[in-house]
Amino acid sequence: MIRFRTGDLGSPLEYSCQCGRKNPVFDLLGRCDDIIVIGGANITAHDFEEAIADFPELSSVFQIVGKTAGDGDAIELLVEFKEASAAVGPKKRDIETRLAVKLRERSYKLRAAVDQGWLGSLEVRTLPPGAIERVARTGKVIVIKDKRVK
Repeated sequence: MIRFRTGDLGSPLEYSCQCGRKNPVFDLLGRCDDIIVIGGANITAHDFEEAIADFPELSSVFQIVGKTAGDGDAIELLVEFKEASAAVGPKKRDIETRLAVKLRERSYKLRAAVDQGWLGSLEVRTLPPGAIERVARTGKVIVIKDKRVK
């Protein structure tokens, strides 16, 4: 669908307007927003952007993945390093741990969801530059992916 956000889903409809317009019409089947309702909280990409910006080693390229974990929900945050050399070694694990703590400090929604057991886990994975899957046609990253079993 042209002029719609990456990930929007649509289906063409058979429709003829009484006024005679012949423009194609479609049914919007799903929106790609910068928000995911998970673990009882409305989580936005902005909740993650500010925390990631506190780490100069990390790029601004990230993806929030909603998953099913046991009987509940979980979030996996994928973040790319600016340089490939930083993506290995003990520093990698340290940044992942500190970023997970920073996310809970900055977002009362995430903190409450984890503390109250609504969100099973919040995992952070750091990756080399270019490792997060891009949309083949545009090269863009889908910021929020919902992979929960429905």
